[in-house]
Amino acid sequence: MTFQVEDLNIEREGVALHTRITRPEMNGTTGRKYPAVIMMHGFLGNLGYEPDSLFAELSDKLVAEGFITVRFDFDGRGESGGERNGFDAYREIEDAMAVLEYVRNLDEVDEISLLGHSFGGVIAGMTAGLYADVIHTLVLMAPAATAKTDAQAGHVQNAQFDPEHVSERLVIPGRDATISGRFPRVVRMLPIYETTSAFEGQTLCVQGRDDAVVSPHASEEYAKVMPHCEASFYNDLGHTFIGKDRGEALEEIAQFLIAHYTVE
Repeated sequence: MTFQVEDLNIEREGVALHTRITRPEMNGTTGRKYPAVIMMHGFLGNLGYEPDSLFAELSDKLVAEGFITVRFDFDGRGESGGERNGFDAYREIEDAMAVLEYVRNLDEVDEISLLGHSFGGVIAGMTAGLYADVIHTLVLMAPAATAKTDAQAGHVQNAQFDPEHVSERLVIPGRDATISGRFPRVVRMLPIYETTSAFEGQTLCVQGRDDAVVSPHASEEYAKVMPHCEASFYNDLGHTFIGKDRGEALEEIAQFLIAHYTVE
């Protein structure tokens, strides 16, 4: 199947958010509506430029089923503008809102779902809570809600810091990156579950029981606080979905979105 791929920039307060929209081949048809899935990458990630990346593979699967996918680099990541790695949760929520507003104005889109991996799952969930009247379904892949308690305890991934005196920049060991001290300052006070639970639509959490970055307790907690949330666990997935259960997990996500598409 051939797809239509459009790369563009969506402006958010002067910051260019590099965005990739992938559509099914429309073959000259007009007036048809499609469901859209806005996909949000994780901490220090990007929209998935390599063909075998998690988001590229999932996007291909969804577009083959008749969805439009919208992937973007958060402020300071990938091909987007802004301060390099200067992101924090507030900025990322604003990024997500800007992309959402753009997609809402696309004539060919009817229902909109949000999907996020790792910290992108936190952002997708909170955005769904803020736009509970707009978002149709929600998918959280290894959602990193534990980032809040991690920051309260003085660490972000492998970076250790004094939570009482946060440095302006934090070095992330093993990632060849530094991040803004705003990230832990914001995330440690973030009402993650409280905001996300305002979304009452169908929600799927998918996570590996072998996730060494985010405790599976995060997905269990989402399922507990959200009225229509199912948590699905796999034994061999890892945090980045590189385990042997990857194909099955991505198929479950696709089938969940297909099953809950209501506009024909």
